[in-house]
Amino acid sequence: MLTDFNFEIILRFQESLKRLQTDLESAAVAHEVLQLQLTEIQQLFEHQIMTLNPEVFNPTILPMWQSYLTEIHKQMRLLTIDLRFLKASRQTATTETRRTQMSDHLGTLIHYCDAILAKISSVSE
Repeated sequence: MLTDFNFEIILRFQESLKRLQTDLESAAVAHEVLQLQLTEIQQLFEHQIMTLNPEVFNPTILPMWQSYLTEIHKQMRLLTIDLRFLKASRQTATTETRRTQMSDHLGTLIHYCDAILAKISSVSE
């Protein structure tokens, strides 16, 4: 069964995503700060979430977990690309479009975390 430590890692990942989304909404936050936050989130995902032993999950959750990992990985790559485009944008309209795209990807990731945590909680009850 999923340990409290592993549950906390997923929760910490979600909280980091929410912080990045909040900072993204502030035009005053420098691109370098956003890059640093995204790098930290990627490291958390790659080193602590992707490496979770699948045996810690209830067998009924495992297929869902693997699907979400794949989708989270895809969204993380898209975020990286969006940030590069955001840093390169020169016009206000383009910058806002890039920020909106990043916010959408972050919203999707946060939703995935909600779904994972809800499923894990429902199975462990």
